Amino acid sequence: MRRGFLLFALFVAGVFYGWNRGISRDGLARYIDAHPRTFKGDALLYTLGSFHELFNRPDRAVSMYERVVVLYPDSPHTEACLYGVASNFERLKNFARARQEYEKYIEEYPEGRYAVSVKKNIEFLKGL
Repeated sequence: MRRGFLLFALFVAGVFYGWNRGISRDGLARYIDAHPRTFKGDALLYTLGSFHELFNRPDRAVSMYERVVVLYPDSPHTEACLYGVASNFERLKNFARARQEYEKYIEEYPEGRYAVSVKKNIEFLKGL
């Protein structure tokens, strides 16, 4: 019984260690940087960005979203990632950079999914 529990505890510790290295320390993102033709690399980076955003880590979310924009400019996730970059800079209180990224979004996607919200955010940020 003790031996089985010990093996289980080691397994759980290994999973959490791998999770921490792969997700929290950008191990998976660094792998995709080195191998940009990874199958569904854009979706993986987008998902990691969403994960970091969900757990209130906007600096890391920006890092993931920017990778999608640079490595996969034709990805279906690029529009959402551009918006994610801008909104996370706003969460980081870097309003000048957020406004710059929102304007970049409008240049790329003038009639995009988030265009109405982005235009309102630009007007709000002009007042700051």
